Amino acid sequence: GPRALRVEVRKSVWLLGEARQCKSIPKACVPCRRNKPKVMEQIMGQLPKERVGQVLDQAVFSHVLIDEFGPILVRTGGKAKGETAKRWILLITCQATRACHMEVMQDRRAEEVVKALSRFAARRGVPVEIHSDNAREFVAAADKINKQHDAEPAPRLTVAEMNRTRWTRYPPRSPHFG
Repeated sequence: GPRALRVEVRKSVWLLGEARQCKSIPKACVPCRRNKPKVMEQIMGQLPKERVGQVLDQAVFSHVLIDEFGPILVRTGGKAKGETAKRWILLITCQATRACHMEVMQDRRAEEVVKALSRFAARRGVPVEIHSDNAREFVAAADKINKQHDAEPAPRLTVAEMNRTRWTRYPPRSPHFG
């Protein structure tokens, strides 16, 4: 760097304005610039309003992200029988506090997603907005919730209330949205 260059120059000669000269040489030297590249910073976008400032105004889990993972193998029927079954987990995350809630689903059908959301709403309250990806079961569950409100009695009280919930889907191949 400039200091090391000044030390080496001072060993043989004394220059006037050496500090300025020693600072400008490494800037013009191509190998020096390659050895010490400028660090780039990531430009961050603005966080959505659901993620910032909503904690004091609204309840926890009022704006949620949902996703699923699995299958995981669980033992059904106790230790003696040793039968296993596949189960999926619906992961529900609060956008403001990042608190997580998990619900077990028997399979990946839309009915199971509706049941899991119904259990979630009974425990944590009906969310104002749900964000999800475009998975088949999430799209079908959103349609089922909207149609079920008018057509038939809900399996649980909260499904009828969930008709007021806005459901936002992220575009395909965009993991940075959630």
